[in-house]
Amino acid sequence: VHKKVGKGRDVQLDHGAEVRPGDLIQLSYRASEARHGVIFSIDGRGSVTLHFPAAPTEPTTLQLEGTQALPNAFELDGAPRFERIFLVSAKTALDVNSILAAARRLGAKASRHIMNAPLSLSGVDAGDLAIKDVLLRKPTPGSAR
Repeated sequence: VHKKVGKGRDVQLDHGAEVRPGDLIQLSYRASEARHGVIFSIDGRGSVTLHFPAAPTEPTTLQLEGTQALPNAFELDGAPRFERIFLVSAKTALDVNSILAAARRLGAKASRHIMNAPLSLSGVDAGDLAIKDVLLRKPTPGSAR
């Protein structure tokens, strides 16, 4: 996860990094041994956004060589408290709709508790399933940076 800070420049954001509405976020992945993946985010309002694949009906196939940046960065909106970005990966094809349904169940709890709550994928059928996430914190209005 990187924040674009200038023409051709970006800064890596670690888990817990502070961001603000309007920041431009670029997502990348390194597949390792996973052949398939789904990348999405959940914001402080509980809204779920799919970042990869571009649509639920598209293949979840990951590029295996090196680090791959997604084709489009996204701008953070004014949703409060946080943006949590997930990569769900596996060696076999993934059902994007099932993963998004699990994300929506987690997002429906739209409270501070989902900032660290686990994503339950008990209904997703895939071997060697792995979940990684990065939490980006948004300051509350009126707080100092």
